[in-house]
Amino acid sequence: MKDFSNKKEVSFRKALSHFDGTALVVGSMIGSGIFFVTFNIAKQVPNPWLLLLVWALAGAVTIAGALSFAELSSTFPHAGGTYVYLKEAYGKVVAFLYGWTLFTVIQTGTIAAVAVAFAIALAKLIHCSTLLIKLMPAFVIWILTLINLTGIKEGAYVQNFFTTIKALALAGIVILSVAFTRGNWQNFCSNTPIHFSFDLLSHFGVALVAAFWAYDAWFNITFVAEEAKEPEKILPFSLFWGTLITTLLYVLVNVIYVYLLGVKGILASQVVGVEAGAKLFGNLSGIVINIIILFSTFGCINGILLAGARVYYAMARDGLFFSSLLVLHPRWCTPVPSLLLQGVWATVLAVSGTFENLFTYVIFGSWIFYLLSIGAVIVLRYKKPDINRPYKVPFYPFLPFLYLLFGTVFTLNTLIGKPYESFIGLGIIALGLPGYWFWKKELGGVSKKVL
Repeated sequence: MKDFSNKKEVSFRKALSHFDGTALVVGSMIGSGIFFVTFNIAKQVPNPWLLLLVWALAGAVTIAGALSFAELSSTFPHAGGTYVYLKEAYGKVVAFLYGWTLFTVIQTGTIAAVAVAFAIALAKLIHCSTLLIKLMPAFVIWILTLINLTGIKEGAYVQNFFTTIKALALAGIVILSVAFTRGNWQNFCSNTPIHFSFDLLSHFGVALVAAFWAYDAWFNITFVAEEAKEPEKILPFSLFWGTLITTLLYVLVNVIYVYLLGVKGILASQVVGVEAGAKLFGNLSGIVINIIILFSTFGCINGILLAGARVYYAMARDGLFFSSLLVLHPRWCTPVPSLLLQGVWATVLAVSGTFENLFTYVIFGSWIFYLLSIGAVIVLRYKKPDINRPYKVPFYPFLPFLYLLFGTVFTLNTLIGKPYESFIGLGIIALGLPGYWFWKKELGGVSKKVL
């Protein structure tokens, strides 16, 4: 056992700028979803305008959630973000169950899923053996883990570069499609009239599920709040502009999908991005689109990996997780053990493929935490009315209620549509209760350590 008693206390390095924070939001959101999800949405609402409405509405709700988080993040600019807000509003049990679920499935499962998507895109560019494809997700996870071990700025440099490339690539697809007039604006004229019905609402709700998946991970910036130079300014700025930029890109890219392919063309290919690329780039489409997917997924993994480790550190700081995670490197000022543990578990999920089932099971439970987090804005306005709030969500309480309304409909729709998976997800969350009692009893009050 190392002796930490004479070591100098280490703190997180305040290094993230406005651009770094915005790039983390955009880069964590844009992964592989924009190239695949439109097919699933079109299956539910095979009308061009309803398809675009799904993307726009999901974006508007996401922005409403981001503005609500902006108030929380500027009020509590600590490592752990969502975990901290849940603790302040509802207590340690709820916060721990969120952190537990984040570690076991949500964050690590997302890292694993996107790493697998990266491997699939790479395999389409170069001929790889089955073994190499199987091992590639682990390789990507550990390359990025090692980079992020060396400092928050190093991780931010990677994030900034890949976010810039993929944002420009998506914008380029929009501009080139219009400039080369490879599509047909008549594709927006649907022969199928829209008749309002509860069946239509049900299908629209299922379509929103797919869109929300593509918009996910916008809140990762709050996990690294303690490392922002001016968190009370940078976090609200990054959350708003990051979600707005992503929403605009998503809607514009889907306008181009309809312009190039029409709804029938979208339904004819599960990988809509590749099909649209074929219309735009011809024989080079496979190469171009898969390169874009590689850049997109690589940057997405980096952002999610960078942010998640700070939550496990925050849990350890409260004596609610492994005490060995309460360690910051003396020179790099990064939570090295948290990053390593996250890398190990994400690798296990990626290589074994178990993340696919686990992630499906926990979707319902994770949305409960999202709703509780947005609800924390309202709860804390009553519990702590006098606390300093450098930023307040505009149009309060309308924006938080907008998110809560859509989130509630979404979770109920998931519960009704997938009751088995929903209850399994709740069971996975409940498995964290014995862990909470263990860590609270055995490790409560652990003192801060440094490596």
